[in-house]
Amino acid sequence: DKAARGPVARLIVTRDHPRFTMVDFFNRDVTQMFVPPGPEEQSLKLRGKRCTWSVDQAGLMTVAPGCGDVPRRFYIDDPSAVLTFADQTLVARLPGSGRIVTVPGPPRVRAITVLPCDDPTLLRADGSTSAVRECRSLLSVLTWLAAAGTLDLKIRGGQSDHVAQTGGRSIPIPAGRITTIHLKVAGGPAQTELRFDTQELPRGLPEVTSAVLSSVGVRQSLL
Repeated sequence: DKAARGPVARLIVTRDHPRFTMVDFFNRDVTQMFVPPGPEEQSLKLRGKRCTWSVDQAGLMTVAPGCGDVPRRFYIDDPSAVLTFADQTLVARLPGSGRIVTVPGPPRVRAITVLPCDDPTLLRADGSTSAVRECRSLLSVLTWLAAAGTLDLKIRGGQSDHVAQTGGRSIPIPAGRITTIHLKVAGGPAQTELRFDTQELPRGLPEVTSAVLSSVGVRQSLL
């Protein structure tokens, strides 16, 4: 509530998580709840009314009929994914609790970044987790770009050497180092993936520490 400084719409991107119900209960500034369509919608254990949302071919966010106007202030606390709007302003970032963003006009999604492991701020200093933390060993970036662009990644290596696979390429991820990977991204709706051989748990190494999307002169951090 202190960070929101006014009503926000809560936007869930991927799946259920134990902290979802807690945030819904304790934050009065969350006035609307938007969930993705599909089987996951019914499995989400959330209080109160919910509406579904989706993204059209141009990246515009749409909501189901009867849900009112598409909001422009969002609270996004999904542990598995980060949603990035075009022209967004980051109002607050709360470690372990998500972020609040605003957009100046109709919300246009630029990217949805599904992380190899859940939000690292769920980790305590000793490496244990403050909530259930899942790893998939796959980075998946969904993009909606007006023209082709690039995705620049920085990967923190683990205690052992690893290998990442993308588009038929094998990329070494040396232990204890930061590896930079440059990928091309198609215009329009597109999906870019990077898969690790394994990940060292509970810290989830190799870890994606930076993801920057560039297209038509606009660079934007996705994390």
